[in-house]
Amino acid sequence: MPGSQPDPTRGPPPRPEGGAESPGDTPPSFIGGLQQHLEARGELLAIESREAARHTARKALFGTACAGAAFLAYALILCATVSLSGRWLEAGFPDHFAKIGWQCAALVIGLLHIIAAFIFLALLRRKPIEPLFEATRREFQKDHQWIQDQQTGNESKS
Repeated sequence: MPGSQPDPTRGPPPRPEGGAESPGDTPPSFIGGLQQHLEARGELLAIESREAARHTARKALFGTACAGAAFLAYALILCATVSLSGRWLEAGFPDHFAKIGWQCAALVIGLLHIIAAFIFLALLRRKPIEPLFEATRREFQKDHQWIQDQQTGNESKS
């Protein structure tokens, strides 16, 4: 009877010529297995992403604490340097630096910091010696050339 269930005793329906299954003939077990495999990979990716986010957040917290502590230490050392330099100037040169020793020391140290800032700015503005991602660009150019060669080869065959 047409439209009824296939008879299990007759075997599978005949395959198209060549014996290969067409894409529409994919067994349901393969599709189900593939779906389970992809779901498992997705869950693994989600778990690892959460772990990486926690690790990165912890590193960022420690990095921020380290930067804060380093800045405070630098500021305290700078204050002590200014104070001690000022006392040294007042004691060593009482005629010239009486009661203005620490201000002169602060001015000199501030000027040294401005000079250092300009040096670092000049270093930041410098272009890299070799362009960035040069190897990647070369590979993309090779890929582009290969695609063009394939297209011209296919056009000449047609």
